[in-house]
Amino acid sequence: TLDPTFTASIAYVGLDYDYYLPGGGPNNISVSGFTVSGLPTGLTYDKVTGRVTGRPVKPGISTLKLTVKNAAGSSNTSTGTL
Repeated sequence: TLDPTFTASIAYVGLDYDYYLPGGGPNNISVSGFTVSGLPTGLTYDKVTGRVTGRPVKPGISTLKLTVKNAAGSSNTSTGTL
């Protein structure tokens, strides 16, 4: 299960960003898919690994909505800031 809220690592305008969403990463064995909304322009995410990468183009705080799903089809949601 996910915590109801999370805070992503700080992203700086124009600099490379690399972050794994809660439940993601190379050792992930229970999450089969990620959906996230609210990412700043310039950042994208991998729906399988939960890895967020890119270069943000504008300063500000973003509110993210994360949904993770396991192989059985159950899902959990969490809200975060970046």
